Amino acid sequence: MGVILIPDNKETRKTLNQKSREEMKLKLLKDIKMDLQICELEGWNKKEYLTDLKELIDSFMKGGK
Repeated sequence: MGVILIPDNKETRKTLNQKSREEMKLKLLKDIKMDLQICELEGWNKKEYLTDLKELIDSFMKGGK
């Protein structure tokens, strides 16, 4: 069962999508913060981890996978 939008129009769908994206960004941020804490505890390079994430995001910006 999915979400029923009332009214079901372009603006309502856009608003729901924006809310969903904001929630996903918060989830991603929590995961990243947790990973950074693990890096800290294990003595791993946090900058390397963040650079890997940035490269992944940059690849999407360039149309990659």
